[in-house]
Amino acid sequence: MARGPRRNPSFFKVLIGDFTNKLRIPPAFMKKFRRMTFNNAVLKTVTGESWMVSVKQEDSCYFFKKGWRKFVKDQHLEAGDFLVFWFLGDSTFQVVVYDKSGCEKDPNLGAKGKRIGLHGEKNNPCMGRDDANHVMPATSVAVKMESKDQGADKAAASGRTKHPQFVKVLKKYHDYVMLVPRAFAAETGMIWKKSTLVRDPEGRVWPVKVCLRSKGKIEMSSGWSDFVKANKLGKGDTCSFQCTDATCHVIQVEILRRAAIP
Repeated sequence: MARGPRRNPSFFKVLIGDFTNKLRIPPAFMKKFRRMTFNNAVLKTVTGESWMVSVKQEDSCYFFKKGWRKFVKDQHLEAGDFLVFWFLGDSTFQVVVYDKSGCEKDPNLGAKGKRIGLHGEKNNPCMGRDDANHVMPATSVAVKMESKDQGADKAAASGRTKHPQFVKVLKKYHDYVMLVPRAFAAETGMIWKKSTLVRDPEGRVWPVKVCLRSKGKIEMSSGWSDFVKANKLGKGDTCSFQCTDATCHVIQVEILRRAAIP
């Protein structure tokens, strides 16, 4: 699950376009926390390393700027990576990085010692093409991302968490069926099961049917739509799936609602 504090305000960004020199902070996040004023921020990773970045305003938007390029380089960030920023207070963000498969990147790749580098966007160009970002409510829990429609068969189970997990950003067809990454299914033994249980953030449990389709695709079918309806899930919502024990008898699902960006 996400490593950030459960109730801390947070947002996520998908790296697309020109992200190497600066990264726009979601306007909705800055609007919600407009009373926060700081010129620099500290980006901390799960390994404990820190990078300082400057926060600069360009017209009505705010960017991570000076020092951001160093953070990108040290963390080996690439187009399509998915970053979650948890605000810890005192101008500090904890950053968790996921690759295009939806799995958490090896944090040790960027562990090169303490980095203090710098942070900080333009007239409503705040709504530019790289607005693949949404604000996560302070009460939200885990968040991760699927690859662009390849997540169905190419996302792999993460080896850096206690139990296997994967993430999906929901599309319309997910109302009826949920495709499960083959690596996750293989690691958890789900590939051999005919059914499993999914549990929502409130602790409610639904039995769902597990089916093996052509080309080795695994999906949760019958029962999944009931879970979707009960939790009022829709296109753009993000679901994180994680086994709760070694046998993966129950799959815990955490939900991030798609936030409207004004």
